[in-house]
Amino acid sequence: MIPVFLEATLRSLLVGLAVAAGLRLFRVRNVLAQKSAWGLVLISALAMPLLLPITAQWHILPDGAGLALPAHPMTLLQELQERILAKGAPPVKIAPPKLDVPQSDLPETEEAAASEPAASSAVETASPRSGDRQITQSDTQLTPHPQGVFHGQSSAYVTIQREPAPAPVRHLNLSPVALILTLYCAITGFLLFRLAVAVFTTIRLWQTATPVPANHLPSNAATLPLRASAKIASPITIGSAILLPSDYKTWEPEKLRIVLAHERSHIRQGDFYLQLLAGIYAALAWFSPLGWWLKHELAELAEAISDRAGIEEAASRASYAQILLEFAAAPRRISLGVAMARPGSLSRRIERLLNDKSFRQCFANSRRALVAVALVPLALFASTALVRVQAATGNQPLPPARAAVYALPVAPVAPQAQPAAIETASESTQPEPTSQPAPAIPAMSSAPAVLAFPAETKAPSAEPSPLMIAAASPAPMIHAAPMVMLAPRAPQEGGSNEAGSLSFDRTLSVSGDAHLEVNTGSGNIHITRGSGSQIQIHGRIHVHRDGSQEQARQIAANPPIEQSGQTIRVGQHQEHVRGISIDYTIEAPAGTFLAANSGSGDIVDEGVGHDAKLQTGSGDIRASGLQGRFNLMTGSGNITAEQTGEGDVIAQTGSGNIELKEIHGGFKGQTGSGDIKASGTPSSGWNLQTGSGSIELQTGNAPLTLDASTGSGTVKTDHEMVVQGGFDQHHIRGKLNGGGPTVRLETGSGDIQIH
Repeated sequence: MIPVFLEATLRSLLVGLAVAAGLRLFRVRNVLAQKSAWGLVLISALAMPLLLPITAQWHILPDGAGLALPAHPMTLLQELQERILAKGAPPVKIAPPKLDVPQSDLPETEEAAASEPAASSAVETASPRSGDRQITQSDTQLTPHPQGVFHGQSSAYVTIQREPAPAPVRHLNLSPVALILTLYCAITGFLLFRLAVAVFTTIRLWQTATPVPANHLPSNAATLPLRASAKIASPITIGSAILLPSDYKTWEPEKLRIVLAHERSHIRQGDFYLQLLAGIYAALAWFSPLGWWLKHELAELAEAISDRAGIEEAASRASYAQILLEFAAAPRRISLGVAMARPGSLSRRIERLLNDKSFRQCFANSRRALVAVALVPLALFASTALVRVQAATGNQPLPPARAAVYALPVAPVAPQAQPAAIETASESTQPEPTSQPAPAIPAMSSAPAVLAFPAETKAPSAEPSPLMIAAASPAPMIHAAPMVMLAPRAPQEGGSNEAGSLSFDRTLSVSGDAHLEVNTGSGNIHITRGSGSQIQIHGRIHVHRDGSQEQARQIAANPPIEQSGQTIRVGQHQEHVRGISIDYTIEAPAGTFLAANSGSGDIVDEGVGHDAKLQTGSGDIRASGLQGRFNLMTGSGNITAEQTGEGDVIAQTGSGNIELKEIHGGFKGQTGSGDIKASGTPSSGWNLQTGSGSIELQTGNAPLTLDASTGSGTVKTDHEMVVQGGFDQHHIRGKLNGGGPTVRLETGSGDIQIH
């Protein structure tokens, strides 16, 4: 049973690798097609143990073509263990050569001891015993005897003898197979138990939830099974039902429609049951990366499809992204169920939402869905019928150890010659270095560095000297050879070449308050304060590996800049060209109404924007000299800002830190996983939330009403506070300096400090 399961896991991994290669080869980016393909891979992986007996009857490959595996997985480990234990055995010695003397020429007293002559190349070896080691050159010791000549022929024979095996070493006899099975059962049992507890907790949560009245729901959601619970802060899908937080009554109608559309999409796809199957397979095959990767990838694709359904009910993608950030910052209390927003995947989702090009590619080319679905049966057939695994029989003995035999060339010697000691080449008999000087190395020229390849040459062969065993490789030798010069290769067309990047400059005149909109797909935006009534725009075009230099030149000649009265739009009509990104550096008058959007890049505003909106899919946002209302949003990046005038500030990031200074208005800060630091004087309510991070607040002597809570941290303050209600180190509510605007601080796992 265990070999079958291991083989099924290996074949399933091959199916996954083949499907991944096919999706990449055919450039399938449609999320619907990808999810269909990976869902079929999951089903085939679960059914693989049942498919193996069927595919074993298919005779497609010729006999003998297959991958041979040992019958017992621990055969190699046991053999290695025996070799380690036998490492202390004495060296194997070789007896002196026996002379090929006919029996008739031997004395009668030696006839009993003489052995029958063998062929001239034969070597007599002792039968191998258990515990004997394989003979190596370092274990051989030869003692030459005088050469004998009989009947005009000269020959020598070597007999290999072994010393008696040492006494067996007593050690703890533990079966490695039993240890591995115990470890597998323990880990699998723990993972299955944790999954069962999550299922039980989720069912119990649904049973204790309160049904949602139909009059509180939109008309298209009256038939959905809906309940509400105070134990969750984010909506989740459980089976074919939806569980809402208890504060859903305070939501705006648009937010409720978005949430229901998103969760209804999860129900149509069956994501709860698909995640449950992926969790079961990951628990059973926890040693294989396929199960964990499928669980993560299927969840990501399901959220992308449901995000599209939610956007159809939202006023804009930015408003939908704000809702996701709100739910991601809320603490998560259950591990099962399809949540609407999780901090781990939020940055990628927001980047896809704010990057229009990336979002459109996720749902384009629906015809390739058939290609993605067809990849799975082809990969399944190839990994089962075209890959044969043959297990060796358990009773098959290991091949006996063979002695290494070396031919010893014999040279005639004088009759009265004394025996000469025989040494190996690894000892002191290595040839002395000649006194001839080595060839001079040519001096390096001042030419550019090049690669040099020597022409194909053959090193002179070193003939072994008589009665010598070469146990080491000869010393390295240096041979002069012609040099092949390679000139530097010019960059290919469409490659990223910073030296050849293009740029453009434009200067536009405005009068009064200007409105500036900047959009870039995957570039940076840097806006600085200028004087006068002009807006200067500098664009730098970057051509990446899959881009075109010709298209880049067209953009440089006709940059994407439009002006209509006091409104200037930068980066509109040609920004979605494949493989090309544009960085913008803009100088604008102070007080310009600013809206900057980047798919994946940094945004910097140095005191220009008024009532500004800065958004990026994955990048940092830095702003200073803020005036009026500001909305700062990034999918995965840090937000740093400083305010000089009054106005409300919204700062939201999926995974990053938030640091705002000198805030004189309202403040709403949310991050999925990061720290929040804020300082200023609240003139209206503040609301700071982080899923996993700390919150540090500096308000001086400003009067405020504090409401702070943390899931697994502490709340500390340096101010005297009048506590309202009960006191708890995880939650505290009270008035500072007589009370004032309400400041709510909430973190899932982190400390809260108020200075």
